[in-house]
Amino acid sequence: MAQAMPPGLRPLTAARPVGAVPLPRSPGQPQESLRLAYRELQEVTEHVADPLLRGRIGGVSELLRGLLDQDTKVGGRLALTPRELEVLSQVALGLSNVETARRLTVSPETVKAYLRSIMRKLGVRNRTAAVHAARQLGMLP
Repeated sequence: MAQAMPPGLRPLTAARPVGAVPLPRSPGQPQESLRLAYRELQEVTEHVADPLLRGRIGGVSELLRGLLDQDTKVGGRLALTPRELEVLSQVALGLSNVETARRLTVSPETVKAYLRSIMRKLGVRNRTAAVHAARQLGMLP
């Protein structure tokens, strides 16, 4: 049974646009393929100037995020808030606190506070370990 298309999105055609690069697939690991697609969308969004198109790409990213967030519970409780996951996903892309703050329209100090909370919840001591732990737990693409 086909799922309804979210409002504001058109179905994609099978034809690949000129210059498009195929995403690597992880056979037998659909979650990893979704993570790779999500990461690619996050990076592509930064090169899109048209706000309408950025919004559409953001909508697709959120659909992927929803699929990936099925296992965000650790030990029966929610480990990270959606905003903490958003901050950590930017850090996972290699962004500094200042770059993350700019993308999320918050201050660098707010990003630091989120990272402190994330590291405390995950029981790690640095941002790299936080990204690694979140990926191991299936929370982060």
